[in-house]
Amino acid sequence: MDKMQTNLKFIQTQQSVFENKKYLGQITHFDEDLNQVWVDFDENLYGCPLVAKLGRPFQLEDLKRALDSVQYILIEFEANNMEKPVIMDIFYSVLDKKIDQPEEKELMIKGKKLTFKASEGIYLECGDTKITLECDRRGISMRGENVTSTAANRNRIRGGHVSLN
Repeated sequence: MDKMQTNLKFIQTQQSVFENKKYLGQITHFDEDLNQVWVDFDENLYGCPLVAKLGRPFQLEDLKRALDSVQYILIEFEANNMEKPVIMDIFYSVLDKKIDQPEEKELMIKGKKLTFKASEGIYLECGDTKITLECDRRGISMRGENVTSTAANRNRIRGGHVSLN
């Protein structure tokens, strides 16, 4: 038996390993003209990238960004066949190295509820304007040249001692 047949036989015996499993991989190539995406993953027994299908609609720029910044993708397999990878999702990180590049001017996070938790403090800064939440002092501080508080109804200031000017 030649080497190619031995490799194919080995790959066929390994197909059961891929049943109903999900893998992390990366997009290695994107061809807009052919509308094809190539992916690779650690468990790829072929040793070269494979053409993948898209498991859901993706924006073209999302696929390009995943390729350019080497982001992880979630891969499943059509009919549990290792030769037929399907991209199910792209994992993004706000800590991506590319975030500091000049074209990355805005980070937008959307959701019904956003929770930030920190054991010591949360600091928001924009120029000289700052909002600080510190656990050790149990305090909230807002600093800026102008601070505006607006309410449609009642605007309350409460505290053990309240100082104005």
